[in-house]
Amino acid sequence: MAVTDAYDFDTLLGTLGWGSNRDRCIVDTPKHATEYEGLPCEGDPPGGTVLADTAAFISSHLPP
Repeated sequence: MAVTDAYDFDTLLGTLGWGSNRDRCIVDTPKHATEYEGLPCEGDPPGGTVLADTAAFISSHLPP
């Protein structure tokens, strides 16, 4: 997904009532689907990945 698409999608989620309950993960590469799951999101610490960030986000929103 192109960088501009991530910002557009983030804006769309805001208009749909998601508020601040979302994290933007930007991976500036021309890859698609599972080709980037092992890459870091922009601003991740060393070793961070799209897959790990996604799992952490989902886990933090599950009921105790």
